[in-house]
Amino acid sequence: MSVLHICCNLAGSTVFPQLFEALDAQGIEQIVFVPEKRAADLNKNEPRGVKTVRAMTVKQSDALFFFRKAQRSVPAIEKQIDLSGVTLIHAHTLFTDGSIAERLAKKRGLPYVVTLRYSDLSAIWKYEPHLRPMARRILRGAARVVCLGSAAREKVLGWFSGAARDALDEKLHVIPNGIDPAWLDGEPRTAPHAPVRVGFAGRMNERKHPLDALNAALDGFQLLWVIAAVYDDILAAAGGEDFPLAVLVPDAGQETLSQPFPVGVLECIHICLLYTSPSPRD
Repeated sequence: MSVLHICCNLAGSTVFPQLFEALDAQGIEQIVFVPEKRAADLNKNEPRGVKTVRAMTVKQSDALFFFRKAQRSVPAIEKQIDLSGVTLIHAHTLFTDGSIAERLAKKRGLPYVVTLRYSDLSAIWKYEPHLRPMARRILRGAARVVCLGSAAREKVLGWFSGAARDALDEKLHVIPNGIDPAWLDGEPRTAPHAPVRVGFAGRMNERKHPLDALNAALDGFQLLWVIAAVYDDILAAAGGEDFPLAVLVPDAGQETLSQPFPVGVLECIHICLLYTSPSPRD
């Protein structure tokens, strides 16, 4: 198998080079094409040992004329990459990468796989409804569709009905990104003790499954939540004697629920044995 990856977000996330390097370690032949928008992003997050080709094929005006991304990118791919041995195209976003993969696949008679990202669901689909017919067409034409979580899977299935939904359901798979080994390599600062306090700082929303994390806590664990943005419905469900919460509301002082630890974010880091952060931004 030889895979052509189309990945417009390579510069913005280390998930992608880790994926490509892991596939390379398994002996999978691959090449990465990156449709770039900013010259400053050229050569960022280059995967080791995997050929990567970049082209400035995305422009600011494409926000209005979205289809032009694919119009520019497909000729760039054909000019810079030998496609004679490619057997599969993998689009790493639904809209930008998916539109390029669909056009190239149709021209070359190749199957393509598309992975949906959070931005596909929460930004482009939500705020650019004129692109929804294109998105449905890309999904219908894909050999396989990948979501990063079960919530995204159900949302995507909701875009279809009847036989079209059934057809998508058969080829739609949930494959999480996984965990960067760097998160598992750290040494604890203190000796094991009970209770173990687990700290969380960041924006709490349903995508991060806070209640699942609370309910998964083992006996003897003491959870400390320090939250930078509060969603009342989640907090109401999370509050209780078993789950002490410390809630930090921006510009509103300190609010406490249940059996609170009256601390801020920095103090949270110091008093907890384990500290979790759901994203680099948080």
